[in-house]
Amino acid sequence: SGLDYQLPLTEEDAPNVFISVTILGKIGETLDFRQGFTEIKVDPAALILDVKLTGEPSPARPGENLDLTLEVRDAAGNTVQGEFSLALVDKAVLALADPNSASIIDNYYGEQSLGVMTSLSLAAYGRRDIAIPPGRGGGGGGDMGATPSVREDFQDTAYWSGEVVTDSNGRAQLSLTLPDNVTTWVGMVRGITKDSLVGETELEIIATRDLLVRPVTPRFLVAGDHLELATVVNNNTAQDLSLEVSLQPTGFVLDDPAQATQTVQVAAGSQQRVAWWGTVDSVAEADLVFGARGGGLEDFARPTWGKLPVLNYTAPQTFGTAGMLSEAGERTEIVSLPRTFSAVSGDLQVELSPSLAAAVLSDLTVLEQARYDFTEALISRILPNIETLRAIKDLGISNAALENQLAEQIQADLPRLIARQKSDGGWGWDASDTATNSQISIYAVWALVRARQAGFTVNDTAFDNGVQYLQGSLITPQMSTEDYLLDRLAFQHFVLAEAGQTAQEPQALMEFRSRLNPWARALLALALEKLDPGNSDTTTLLSDLQATALRTASGV
Repeated sequence: SGLDYQLPLTEEDAPNVFISVTILGKIGETLDFRQGFTEIKVDPAALILDVKLTGEPSPARPGENLDLTLEVRDAAGNTVQGEFSLALVDKAVLALADPNSASIIDNYYGEQSLGVMTSLSLAAYGRRDIAIPPGRGGGGGGDMGATPSVREDFQDTAYWSGEVVTDSNGRAQLSLTLPDNVTTWVGMVRGITKDSLVGETELEIIATRDLLVRPVTPRFLVAGDHLELATVVNNNTAQDLSLEVSLQPTGFVLDDPAQATQTVQVAAGSQQRVAWWGTVDSVAEADLVFGARGGGLEDFARPTWGKLPVLNYTAPQTFGTAGMLSEAGERTEIVSLPRTFSAVSGDLQVELSPSLAAAVLSDLTVLEQARYDFTEALISRILPNIETLRAIKDLGISNAALENQLAEQIQADLPRLIARQKSDGGWGWDASDTATNSQISIYAVWALVRARQAGFTVNDTAFDNGVQYLQGSLITPQMSTEDYLLDRLAFQHFVLAEAGQTAQEPQALMEFRSRLNPWARALLALALEKLDPGNSDTTTLLSDLQATALRTASGV
C-alpha cells in the first residue's frame, strides 16, 4: 500500500528538511514499530545576499590611500542594511594557509544533520523484559557534524574590521592607507542582516608601482663578511627608462663608494639586477636603503624584514694596564695588538683617580631583595654586600649613606637566612624545601662566618648547628668519588677552617688534587695554611696553580 502526501516548502525550510514515517505493528504477540526518514534539500538562494566590493584606484599603489565601496542587495534586488566584516589580506599568506574561518553561507545554510531522536513508549512497554536485538528500537538522527578546525592566525593584513554597517541604500564606504607591500591584496567580506540573510564576496586588489625596486639580501649579516647585495629594478611602464639606482648603507662599507649610485638602462616592461660588493661592519644591525630614480619616477625601499641584524662570531677582548704617578710627569703605556687582529670596532678608556679607593667607589652598590628569594639567591646577596662593606672600611672610603644601606640590608637578610635552617642544621634550596642540600648548607655557613668576621651579630645556636652539620657530613675521598664531590669537600674544609674548627684533617684531598678545579685547589691551600701555617702541602698546591695559570693580555 502507499500514500501520497503534499508538503508545501518555503524558504524558511532551507537548506534541508527531513521527513520521517513510523509504522506500528506486531511480531507475534509483541508490539513493535518501524521507522524511516528521508532528506529533502531546499535551495537557500532566497536567503543569500548579493554582496559586491569595489576598490579605487585600481591598480592601487603601496603606501597610498585605497577607497573601498560595499554594496549589498537581497535575492529580489532590494537594498538591505546589515553588519559585515572586512579583511584585506596578503594573497601570499592565503597561498600558505586557508582563511581562518569557514564560509558564512555554509555555516548558516549548509546541509544540516537531523537533530531529532524519536522513540515509541508503547513499543517499549510491550517489549519490557525482552532483550532488544541489535539495530532495533527508536529511530534517530546522525551525528551533528565535525567542528570546523581553527586555522593559524596570520597577521599579514592591511585592514580588518568586524563592524562595517551598510546604510538604508545598502552601501558602506571606507578609506584606508595600504602598507608598503607590493603584492595582491584579497578583500574578504562576510555579513548578516537582522532577519538572518547572509552573504560574502572577495575582491583582489593589486598594489604595484610603475617603477619598483626589490631588494635582494639575506635575512641577517655576519660582521666582517664580504658579500654582494643587490636589488631588482622593475620598469612597469611602456617606455624605456634611464635610471639612477643607489644603495645608502649604514653598517655596510662598499668596496667602491663611488659606485653607490649606478646608472642603468631598463627597457619597457622589463627588469634589471644591480649589485654592490662590500664588507659588514661590527654593528648591531645594518640599515640598507635601495632606490631608483628616473623618468619622473622614483622608488626607495628597505629589505622586507627591515634593518638586518648583524651577528658577531667573535669575543671582545679587553687589554688593561694600571700604574701610579707618585709625582708630576707623564708615563707611556704600550698596548701591543696581535698580528692577526683586525680592528673593526673598539675604544680606549683612560681613568685617573686620586687613589685606588676612589677608583673602586664608583662601582660599589647595594644588592637588594629580589622578588623571588631562593636560599642560594639570598646568600648570593648577603656575601657581596658584606664584602662591599668590608672594602669600604678597609680602604678608608667615607660614604655614610652607602655604609648604612649595606648594613641595613645585611641585618635584614641574616635573620631570613637563619629562619630557613633545618632541624639538622643544614639548609635547602628554598624555604619550603624539606630536604637539606649539602652545597647550599656549606654556602650558608660561609655567609654566617663572613658576617661574624665583619662584626655582625650571628645567633650562636644557628651558627653552631650549621658547623655541626658540616662536620657530620664530611666524606672520606676515594678513587670512586666524583670530581664535583671532591671540589665540594675542599670548599667544606675551607669553611670549617674559617669557622675555627681545627680538628678536621683535609690532607686526604692531596692525593686527588689533580682532579680538583683550580678554585677548589686554592680553597684547599687556604684551609691547610689556616690549620698548619707554612706546611709543605700548601706550597705544593700553590706551585700547581702557578703551573696551570694562563697569561693573557688582560692578566692571568
